Amino acid sequence: MYKGISCVVLVSFVAVTFLSGCAPSAQSVEGQYVSPMLYSNYDCNQLEQETRRLGSKVSEITKQQESAAATDAVAMGVGLVLFWPALFFMIGGDKSDELGRLKGEYEALEIAAIDRQCNELVAQFEESREMQEKVEADQDLVEERYQECVDILGKGACSRDQIEREIAKEKQEEKVMEDEAKKEVAKTNN
Repeated sequence: MYKGISCVVLVSFVAVTFLSGCAPSAQSVEGQYVSPMLYSNYDCNQLEQETRRLGSKVSEITKQQESAAATDAVAMGVGLVLFWPALFFMIGGDKSDELGRLKGEYEALEIAAIDRQCNELVAQFEESREMQEKVEADQDLVEERYQECVDILGKGACSRDQIEREIAKEKQEEKVMEDEAKKEVAKTNN
């Protein structure tokens, strides 16, 4: 009896240890605080250049983080189900600290742009935030529909890529209908 309990405890401990080491998705990484004072001597042009440079770096690190998160998820699944040494492949590749710092710098740049009244740059930040919110809403919708599909048909019958294509098609059809409605309104107003 004690031997069986010991094995369960050991397996649970190993699983928790490795689960805590999984790389998080880039979307879930929060920005670390960076003081806007870092950019206090920058003019609007310099802030814009730094924003472009930082945006490029954030994009690069985001891709690396997403790759690390996906690799860790696969290693965890294989490790827990089939082959525990696969769990050691989860070590390394996590860029969440660097990504958090970069996101914090981006937020500090936005505050500096607001303080300096760099209106064009502030508008770009707002547009970027709106686009990010749309992307996150789309990702949430894909995940919601994927879970519904899995609940009904089972995991093997569902594909996130297919769901993304279906949502894109639905949005395109909605846009066509909106455009046609606008044309009808314009006709009746003339």
